[in-house]
Amino acid sequence: MDKKTNPTAAADVLVTGSEGFIGSPLCRRLESEGYRVVGADLRLGHDLSLGGALDDFPDFRVAVHLAARTYIPDSLKDPGAFLRTNTGSTLQVLEACRRRGARMILASTYLYGVPQVLPVDEEHPLAAPHPYALSKQAAEALCRVYAQAGLVPVIIFRPFNVFGPGQDERFLLPSFLKQWSSGTVRLQDPEPRRDYLYIDDMVNAYMAAIRLPFQGLEVVNIGSGISYSVREVCSLLSSMMPGEGEVIFSGQIRENEIPETRAAIGKARELLGWQPEFSMEEGLRLTVEHFLSA
Repeated sequence: MDKKTNPTAAADVLVTGSEGFIGSPLCRRLESEGYRVVGADLRLGHDLSLGGALDDFPDFRVAVHLAARTYIPDSLKDPGAFLRTNTGSTLQVLEACRRRGARMILASTYLYGVPQVLPVDEEHPLAAPHPYALSKQAAEALCRVYAQAGLVPVIIFRPFNVFGPGQDERFLLPSFLKQWSSGTVRLQDPEPRRDYLYIDDMVNAYMAAIRLPFQGLEVVNIGSGISYSVREVCSLLSSMMPGEGEVIFSGQIRENEIPETRAAIGKARELLGWQPEFSMEEGLRLTVEHFLSA
């Protein structure tokens, strides 16, 4: 049995969401470097929002809590499910860490709303424009209480827009790639600008945090520090894809749209010794290559 699916062997790192977009490559990386990894995931039969969900898991030194519901439109349809899953699972992981004397790394999200200043640093006021963001803000609040009470040391990551192979096809890049084969890619507003980060850089950030003997509470933006518009991303992708395709924008603007996000990543450099290694072009090229080979 794969180590990351075996909840009986002693472990160095617990990864929740171990079968997901970030969790799966993180587990592979950890195992390749000799870490003993145990995974928890709904696809493995683990509902982490339930009390005692991690009681039978082995001891571990660090928990990387990635498991969450993440698709924003779904959170608008069923806010309660997002709060139960994302906040409830965070409480269960914190309790599991407290009982084991372990540290925790929480995967939060962009929580700053429409930025008052760019780039956005960790001290920027928070805003939760939809239930998904609210569920992550509540998860952060739980972590803050546990860390400040001296119960569990926590690093909170606020990733910006992570992309790469294996991403849910409802997001921009995989949606573009899937539609390209039909000859026409239909999208909405071409203007919003986002800070994109390739998946391997995200994994590198988690590896740096796992190695760090942190205490207390730290909140860290993880991004590239550079923003691209939807139109620019589509132009880059079009130049990398085989054949001819047309990209049509309806111009429809989403409610509560954020015009631009761009991360200040000085704290990540200082605390973790981390910085992005992959340019946008290189990350897109690797994503396209993986898509075409699959």
